[in-house]
Amino acid sequence: MLRRLAILALAIAPVFSQAQLFNRTNVYGTAGKSMTGRIGQADIEAINYELGHAISPRTEFGTTVALMNIHQRKSGYDEQLGVGSRNVPAISSALFVRRHFGSESARIRPFLELSSGPMYSRYRVPAGTSRVNFISQGGVGVTFRPSERYGVIAGWRFGHISNGGIEADKNPGYNINVVVIGVQFDPMPR
Repeated sequence: MLRRLAILALAIAPVFSQAQLFNRTNVYGTAGKSMTGRIGQADIEAINYELGHAISPRTEFGTTVALMNIHQRKSGYDEQLGVGSRNVPAISSALFVRRHFGSESARIRPFLELSSGPMYSRYRVPAGTSRVNFISQGGVGVTFRPSERYGVIAGWRFGHISNGGIEADKNPGYNINVVVIGVQFDPMPR
């Protein structure tokens, strides 16, 4: 399913990049693993579609929608759904800000980024907690611009998924490390 969604995102990305509010489009995948916590460990994969606006050659902000798959334990807290694990589909949305460094004319530019927003999942994440969560991330990476129209983005993010106190007595969350790799349809301006 994630493959089909990735193909769809790549197909429609150029259409959305023409919107006046946004002058940047990225489509990228993330994959990583959470640290082991009270509710166990999870593997997390996502396809991200990002619309951004470059307010200068170094700074951009925007929004991201991510289709996620979280592989986690079936049971946690009060839930008794048996042993083993399962895949949990989820969708998240976030606002982000990214700061690029180096010369605007450089083909390779490092960056720092921050993002945060809500997440909704089919089952409770972590198991036995809440279907409504928030995901906040900070990361570092590089962009490589082989042409004026396309670029490559690669990086690492540290993130935190938790319900923000919606279920106050059940809020262990996941701390995650993920690798980011993808395509930029409108690289940062020179």
